[in-house]
Amino acid sequence: MSIPHPGPLSDALTIQYPPAQLEPATHTDPAPRPPLLFKVTGQLLLTPGVILAFGVPKAVLSYRGENANPTTLDFVFGVICAIA
Repeated sequence: MSIPHPGPLSDALTIQYPPAQLEPATHTDPAPRPPLLFKVTGQLLLTPGVILAFGVPKAVLSYRGENANPTTLDFVFGVICAIA
């Protein structure tokens, strides 16, 4: 089955689906990779995400010279860490 490529050169460009003939594999697969040293979990992804979510705005606000908003972010972050 041949699907023409849209455009002015549709006669010259065609996509072959499925491939007419599959070539046999002439190379061997590399050695299998060893398993990860740790399991990727939600907690493992959530912790740096929360730190970045509070740390980046705090850094920006502090850089702008604000005092109250970074302190509030510290308080909220501390409460979330205490609850978790």
